[in-house]
Amino acid sequence: LLENNRISTITNQFTGALTYARAEAITRNKRVVVCKVANATLARPQCQSGAAWDNGWIIFIDDDANAQLGANELLLRVVGSIPASYSVQSQNNVPWIAFLPSGLAKFSGAATGETYAVTPPAGVGHASSKVIKVATTGRARIED
Repeated sequence: LLENNRISTITNQFTGALTYARAEAITRNKRVVVCKVANATLARPQCQSGAAWDNGWIIFIDDDANAQLGANELLLRVVGSIPASYSVQSQNNVPWIAFLPSGLAKFSGAATGETYAVTPPAGVGHASSKVIKVATTGRARIED
C-alpha cells in the first residue's frame, strides 16, 4: 500500500507540473517549458538530455524558444528529485515539453506526444507502475 501511494504521489506531482505549465502558458500568453534537470538544488537549474526525470524538473517562461533557462527568463517552479530507486522515464527520451499560449504541447525532437512511466524500485512486489500520456493537445492522462 505504501509503495502504491508513493507511485501515485510521484505521478500526481509530475502530472500536476504539466497541468500547471499549460495553465501558465495560456494565462501569460507565453511559451512555458517543463524540462528535466540534473540537479534541482542549484539556484538556476539547467535542462538536461536523457530519459530519466528522477533528479527533478523545472518550469519556466521560454521567451527565446530554445528550451533552456536563460539569464533573463522567469523560473516559475522547481521540483526536486523523487525518492531514491523510483523512476520517471520518458519513453522516447524527451527531455522537455513546451506549452504554447494556445495550450498545445510541443515536444523535443519530432515527437508528437510522449509517454512517461512512473515505476517503483526493483524488487517491490505488488506496487504497480503508472503511465502518463501527454498529447499534442497539451493534456496529460494517467493510466495504470
